This record gives sequence, structure tokens and C-alpha cells, in this order.
Amino acid sequence: FILANNAKITGQVNGNLYVLANQVNFDGALIRYSMFICANNVYYANGGTYDSDVYIAANTLETTYSSYAARDFKVLASDVTLKSAVGRDADIICNALNLGEGSDISAIYGDLRYTSNDQIVIPGGAVQGSVTYSKQYMGNSITGILMGFGTCIVTVLALFIILNKLTPNFIQKVSDDKFS
Repeated sequence: FILANNAKITGQVNGNLYVLANQVNFDGALIRYSMFICANNVYYANGGTYDSDVYIAANTLETTYSSYAARDFKVLASDVTLKSAVGRDADIICNALNLGEGSDISAIYGDLRYTSNDQIVIPGGAVQGSVTYSKQYMGNSITGILMGFGTCIVTVLALFIILNKLTPNFIQKVSDDKFS
């Protein structure tokens, strides 16, 4: 768990990664399990996940060709530049999506499903599976979705605080062998 203004992720994480930050930068990071990122800006370069999914909620997301997600890539962001490899499906809700151009494009080995203001031209070879576009309308706007996501985060944090208060009592009871 990382809660910071600026978070730089390097090296190997042998578990899930949870980050709540203003700015998140990945540089040479290898994440063993899933990543859950909520940030203003995410720069995902030179790293990836091993047998896991990526979940990102951000204002801006930029991935480079030297980064990858082994399985699914789920994104909710205003501006998305996706040039990384995705092992399975990519589900993206955004205002603007850029999959690169020329030889500097994404490689999505599953399906691409995206909701955006405008439909984009998919570069040849960028998506191996099918492409599904949905026009963004007021009901699925970024603001509405972010408010729902914010409610979820607040609920999870409240639950965490409650469990954190209850857990020491439970551990004490177990350690005193009162259950035997």
C-alpha cells in the first residue's frame, strides 16, 4: 500500500500493489500480482506485471512501448496514451485515447473496448482481437464515473479503519488462547 504525493515504483513487488497518489511513475518495476492505481497522473514506463491485471483511475495516463500488462488492462482516465503491450483485453473509459502511430504503437493481444468522446483510427496491428467503441454520453461521463469510484474509495477506507480498530482485539484474543 502506498499513499503519497509522488510515488516512484522501481524493483519487484511480490504481491498486489495499491497506490493512491498525485503522481505515480513506474521505472523498471515488476509487479507479481495485480495493480490498483488511483492518481492524478500516471507514467507507466519500463516495467510490467507478471500474470496479473492492471486497474488505473487517473486524470492522465501515459504508457510506453517498454511497459506491459500480462493480462487485462482496465482504465478510467481523462487522457490516455497507450503504447504498451496488453496480454489480454483492454477496457478504457476516457475523453481522449491515443494508441500511438508508426512503429510506436500499443500491442493489445485481446479485445479493445473503449468509451470516448470521439472514435479513433486504430493503427494496423495494434489490436489482435475485436474493437468496440461506445460514444460517451452524460450517463457514463468521466465525472459521474469518478464520483462513483470516489464513493467506492471512501467506503473501502472507512471499512479499513473499522477493521483496523477491531483487528487488535481479535489478535489479542487469539494470542491469549481464549478460543481453546
